[in-house]
Amino acid sequence: MEMGNVGRGRMGFLFLVVMIILGIAASIFDLFKSKEIKIDARRSPSVFENRPQRPPKDLNRREMQYVADAIIQRMGSGNLAFNAPKIMHIDEKRTVELLLSAVASIDELKSQLRAEGEKMGASIKISDQMEARLSGQNFSILAITPETQAVSGKENTEWKWEVSAKEAGKQTLHLTLSAFIGINGKPTPRVFRSFDVNIEVQVSPVERITRFVRDNWQWLWVTVLAPLCGWLWKSRKKKGIV
Repeated sequence: MEMGNVGRGRMGFLFLVVMIILGIAASIFDLFKSKEIKIDARRSPSVFENRPQRPPKDLNRREMQYVADAIIQRMGSGNLAFNAPKIMHIDEKRTVELLLSAVASIDELKSQLRAEGEKMGASIKISDQMEARLSGQNFSILAITPETQAVSGKENTEWKWEVSAKEAGKQTLHLTLSAFIGINGKPTPRVFRSFDVNIEVQVSPVERITRFVRDNWQWLWVTVLAPLCGWLWKSRKKKGIV
């Protein structure tokens, strides 16, 4: 009877040892499995990262105005100077030059203008990208430099146009300067200064005759030159010259 009790005690002890070993093995297995999952999750992109992001919400009118006001308030200031002729002749080519600087004064910029004409200047808000445009209804205008340029914080930014007048009388050139500001994720131009320059376009008697002949040569040929040539031919023929 005692031997049976001892045998059962040994069996119980062995069963307990086996259960403890199995529990330890299971714990070790779960530990390695959890680490493997963490490593894979660290190396693989998250499902949230692969999910397409919602586009930014469009700003309404009031919000865009608030953003624009805040950007304009933080913008730096600079100076500009440009030249413009007061008197021109028809088809005469003149150069209009504009200089913009974040550090130079208006007088310094005026002294650096090389083109002829009256020199004018003003202060203006500036950004890192600006646009200058020159227009006029009765002018032919060729932009020599790009109208939209990056603005330096140390050096001058220069614009140039070649201008020729097409009509006589009092004409007007319009110069506008715009800065680009980011509104709703888009660079948006905002005009900060505009100038209207009155120019007296003159025409000399020789220029007037030249333009008249150039613009009406067909009419002159039919009504004047052709009959005149015919009359001269007949006159020479009667005199026996031909």
